[in-house]
Amino acid sequence: MEKLTIRCLIISGLLLTVASCRSYQLADVISQEPTEREVVNPYFSALDTDYAYRADVEVYGKELSGLFMVKRMDSVAHRMVLTTDFGNTLIDMTIGNEQFKVNYVMEDLDRKMVLKLLQEDFNTLLSPQQQAIVHHRLVSQDVYQVKGKSDAYYFMDKESGYLSKIVKASPRKEQVVYEFKTSDGKTADQIEIIHKSIRLKIRLTKTDL
Repeated sequence: MEKLTIRCLIISGLLLTVASCRSYQLADVISQEPTEREVVNPYFSALDTDYAYRADVEVYGKELSGLFMVKRMDSVAHRMVLTTDFGNTLIDMTIGNEQFKVNYVMEDLDRKMVLKLLQEDFNTLLSPQQQAIVHHRLVSQDVYQVKGKSDAYYFMDKESGYLSKIVKASPRKEQVVYEFKTSDGKTADQIEIIHKSIRLKIRLTKTDL
């Protein structure tokens, strides 16, 4: 019953939003210049590699944990699976650009709006490359802005060149922040997905299968 309650809270949280009137703006911008270049998220880019993470979810004061596994299938598609600690599959999806296939989803999570949000979140997290339009130069980072329904901002650390953060933002507000910790720039050791309009945070910590 506790698991079912937590899952219901997740569904409720995903369907709620908190109004925000502030505009999303980058702080400490030195300059802004038009640019056309490909920005790369390297953290899930290796073909036929199994990426495994310990998943910890915080939603409205409740906690849920499990295992998050990802494999890149081809040049654009990834398959991702989320299971409980007991090995029960919660979600099994294939995602890539316009491709979105639900291989399995547990009944409690089988809601159109929930699946749409998961598609948007994990498409951003797993997408290997995007075409950047605008380059913002900050004090310690370069930020490449990818235009879309919700703009995505790729933050590159100037010293290491590693991708440190992705921010999804509408014209009026910041929506989702993806923060990365990496020691080699190729694999993310830890990832945090933080929703700004709902009380939802996902922490992924690299683990061995």
